[in-house]
Amino acid sequence: MARVEKVYRDFDGKRNKTMDIYKYAAMTPELAGWLFDREVNITGKLNIGDPTDQEQIRLQGEMIGRDERAARVMIEKIDVIQAAGYTDPLFRLQNLIRSKNIGLVPQYYGWCLIGI
Repeated sequence: MARVEKVYRDFDGKRNKTMDIYKYAAMTPELAGWLFDREVNITGKLNIGDPTDQEQIRLQGEMIGRDERAARVMIEKIDVIQAAGYTDPLFRLQNLIRSKNIGLVPQYYGWCLIGI
């Protein structure tokens, strides 16, 4: 809880400040709503095209230097943030394009732009 309270202190009253989602594994629906109400920009990372595909989740973990569990947590937090009402421009996803995931780029853009 102390980590979440620090987030509240850090962003209280500050608008248009960017928060990197991967630094806040403690993202809850309440925190996401609180940040959304204050129009805090959030940047996430997603290097895959289908966050439901097991092999792509493994690749996401590999590309961020973590395991599959960490990749799943990142994806879950993206869902939490979107459920709070976040959309572009307050919520943006970054994508690292490498030889390992270049074939997934069209699928990634489809997922980001139209939710396919």
